[in-house]
Amino acid sequence: MRFMFIFTKKNKIMKNTFLTLLVLCLFLLTSCFTYSQDEKDTQEFIIEKYKENQLKIYTPSFIFFSNNIFRVDAEFFANRKLSEKEFDNIFIYGADIEVGIKKTQIISFIESIDIRDITKVSTTKQNDNEFLISIYLSGKYPSLRSVHNSLNGEVKRRKYISKMKIQIGSNREVAIQLKKAIIHLGKLRQMNIKDGDLF
Repeated sequence: MRFMFIFTKKNKIMKNTFLTLLVLCLFLLTSCFTYSQDEKDTQEFIIEKYKENQLKIYTPSFIFFSNNIFRVDAEFFANRKLSEKEFDNIFIYGADIEVGIKKTQIISFIESIDIRDITKVSTTKQNDNEFLISIYLSGKYPSLRSVHNSLNGEVKRRKYISKMKIQIGSNREVAIQLKKAIIHLGKLRQMNIKDGDLF
């Protein structure tokens, strides 16, 4: 009788341990899924808001994260091979600007940064009521600015840029939303990105 009691007690302990482990696993899976969904949603929000308020002279223009670009294309824009972690943290902004008066001349520029390199984000109203979103970088991770001239085919590249500059239209609310979304993207990655408009 005593043996049966010990056996039943052991079964209850094992059952409780199993249930605790099951609940813990479900919690971890849910947390990871929620984290990736939040990050993807935030990146999609940034892309949508940019498209809503992009400048017509910067056409076409684009913002890419790892969830809306193929790795091979990201490596082309970054001008190097990317590790898995680097690809997961890619943030690319680019546009074409027509500048030719007599001949059609298109200047294409692309800025490629690592999200982990962002330290601060600010918004500045320009003279023509457009907004500039400045994303400041620490220089700890590789970044690149490329400028291509369509007339002579010349490409100029500058590595380890100090900031990414995103020019948008005159909607102040969208400028603030973009800034806050980039700061939120950092929070999701346990980063402290400062609001440059508060300092």
